[in-house]
Amino acid sequence: KDAAVLFLGEHPFFYSPLSEIKLRRLGPSRRQWIDAHEPIQDCATFEKIFGTRVADLMLQALQRRLRGLPGESCFRWIFSEADFIPGLVVDVYGTKVVAQIQSAPIEKFWPVLSKFLRQSFLELMDQDAEVIEIRNSPSRKKEGLVVEAEGPEASGSWINWNGLKWWMSPGSAQKTGSYLDQRTNHLKAAGYAKALGLKEVWDLCSFEGGFGLHMAKAGLKVLAVDQSENALAVAQKNAHENQIPPELYRTHKEDVFLFLRSAFDRKARVPMIVLDPPSFVKSRSEREGAIRGFKELNLRAFHCLEPGGILVSCVCSHHIRPNDYESLLIQSAHDARRGVRILEVAGPTLDHAPLLGFSESSYLQAWILEVL
Repeated sequence: KDAAVLFLGEHPFFYSPLSEIKLRRLGPSRRQWIDAHEPIQDCATFEKIFGTRVADLMLQALQRRLRGLPGESCFRWIFSEADFIPGLVVDVYGTKVVAQIQSAPIEKFWPVLSKFLRQSFLELMDQDAEVIEIRNSPSRKKEGLVVEAEGPEASGSWINWNGLKWWMSPGSAQKTGSYLDQRTNHLKAAGYAKALGLKEVWDLCSFEGGFGLHMAKAGLKVLAVDQSENALAVAQKNAHENQIPPELYRTHKEDVFLFLRSAFDRKARVPMIVLDPPSFVKSRSEREGAIRGFKELNLRAFHCLEPGGILVSCVCSHHIRPNDYESLLIQSAHDARRGVRILEVAGPTLDHAPLLGFSESSYLQAWILEVL
């Protein structure tokens, strides 16, 4: 009747009695990871049996991030099942560590988990971590947990990430002020633009500047479009801090669907467009509506690209599989009467790498397309 660790054969599982997914495997799938069989329902027993092993998982995950992203101070440290601690997502921003507590077992054993999180950070980073706890995931409802509308008040500060300075507020409603999973794709988009000699780009659903600032820094003239006035204000602040000339980075507040329709009516054309919308689909029931939305966005973008232009089209939901997105791209290109070459289909940065066989961790796609 309560969250616990249960054992099935040789494997321990987090048990969430109220969840649709009642069992989530803890630890790697190798034999004899732990020698215990009785259910564990209290923190003292959990620490005695699992403490060293969970600490090792945390240390190993942090070591992988530091090796894979040398010199970076912002990255995802623990990615739930992909790092064998299901229900826990941890992001690092300098000395601030944002922990998303998403399941009943993580909530129950959090006093132990948080202790080892701090110890692991201190051991490898040689400094104390400020741990910010977030409990706003809608999935907590299915776990019988309270969903907190707001976390603790998040203070902003300048943080170096991906070669630029960013005003970030770790622990805010959108966790960061930047999306760390797009790190590599930001660089790729700027690289394609520079290699092909492109001079102008529309960064649609720009948020606080992720794609656009990288391309402005590479010398492109960027128009950043978003419906959030606050996000655009921070994007401008970021541009100024990175000494990007105002003529290279402009912002425009508007719904991107309306912006693209207006651009189509004006017969406006541009050599490059980035589409990086928020997830349109949080559940399977929203999937068909999301596909229609993605199809319209891409259709309008195809219409507005110059021949030989580049479209970077992103989707961030595991409910939309690569074959689904390819199909809607084919339909959009057909309706727009444009030929399209696939230059690359990219995924997230390695700190968000999905676990084979766990489709929910494979959620981000970035299609880089040449539009003829």
